[in-house]
Amino acid sequence: MPVMNPQPWVPLFKKLDASLRRSSCKTVFDPGTRTAKVAMAGRALELMICPKSRYGDGPFYKKTPHLVVCVASKHGLAPADAEHLAAYLAGLEKVEAELSRCLEDVSPESAAKPGEGVQPLIQDLTLRQAERVVGKLCLLSLTMRCNQACLFCPVLRDVPVLPEAKIMSELAAYCRANKALLPATSFLITGGEPTLSPALEPAVRLLAKEGAGSCTLLSNAVRFAEPGFLDAIWGSGIRKLFLSFHSHQEKTYDLLTGTKGLFPKASRGIKEVLKRPFFEVTCNVVLTKRNYKDLPGLAALLAGLAGSKAKTKTLNLCISAMNENPAWDELCVPHAKTAVYLRKTLKEGKVPMTAFMGDCAMPVCVGSLYKASAAIVPSARVDTAAWYAPAGWAPDSSPVPTGFLRVKSEACRKCRFDPVCGGLASRYARRFGVSELRSVKG
Repeated sequence: MPVMNPQPWVPLFKKLDASLRRSSCKTVFDPGTRTAKVAMAGRALELMICPKSRYGDGPFYKKTPHLVVCVASKHGLAPADAEHLAAYLAGLEKVEAELSRCLEDVSPESAAKPGEGVQPLIQDLTLRQAERVVGKLCLLSLTMRCNQACLFCPVLRDVPVLPEAKIMSELAAYCRANKALLPATSFLITGGEPTLSPALEPAVRLLAKEGAGSCTLLSNAVRFAEPGFLDAIWGSGIRKLFLSFHSHQEKTYDLLTGTKGLFPKASRGIKEVLKRPFFEVTCNVVLTKRNYKDLPGLAALLAGLAGSKAKTKTLNLCISAMNENPAWDELCVPHAKTAVYLRKTLKEGKVPMTAFMGDCAMPVCVGSLYKASAAIVPSARVDTAAWYAPAGWAPDSSPVPTGFLRVKSEACRKCRFDPVCGGLASRYARRFGVSELRSVKG
């Protein structure tokens, strides 16, 4: 019996590379993120190659009859890059029909390679103030399935869904191994969209039984308007919610989430949430060039949804910056531009804003945001290694060293926020540099 090739895209990219032999092309493709890293004639390109049926309505570099191609370096392509890209796309068109078919048929099992393309169920994150550990976060990813397809989302969707029994056994083992630390551990229940997982309620009940410090559910709120759904969430013990809601404009919301018709459901879901006495509800918006001007209007909408009958003890608005993603350069916006609308939102005060302490936090020195509100200054940072760029560093002068996901300037060492600030995402620094950062005296 012949052995089926579990990764049928491999020979297609080899064929494509061979057709461009004059440019000494080599493609490395990750089916989990559909990202192709292309080394071509000494240049490097990063593409997202996706079947049309799975892409949605987001921004793109080129559409062929069967594929959509996004290019991370679309803005500011050097002439040599543009020439090589044109040659690569011409070669891609020769195999696109076959490539599209095999990518449509990619199963989670074939997409997941050993050690790659699989997001673990549990990830521990350490919170620090300088070198002092001040807390622990635990990301509990119940599923990579999602009812949205956000353009900026870095989550690998095409990975195996763990059975409920496997989730519960691994979570129980984690609780036993970390029993002494559980009361000080904050669990963030995430995904994908965790409300799609049948393990959500039993997992929360198990954590409550084992004495976990707190549980916060991260969700897009789409299912919260379903009859009885929020009652079940409340009954399981969830008291804190972190809800993704990226624009008050339905068209923009649809564009960023890759959906149609879910804006009214999410709005109703948030309204239903606010009728209940949750301890804390935070609405998070990922800032992109498509929605950063929407912040004041979004705050006004949330205030309207809350109304005078809201029972939720605390409603906050939180902003986060984009992180690693194949379509990053299609959507990124300088922090200095977003700071203008952040200050306006803070001044209007329709909804209180709070700090974001994750890896997508935006430095509060940009645009002197820390002066507008002390509430948005983080109290700790996620323990992710940051590289301090030397004075005079520019993205085109030398690369960010391998292994650093965050970048600061050398002057940041003297900033009073340095102990609690993660700096810039390395991809942001490679695009915009570090000139926006300011050292704030203490």
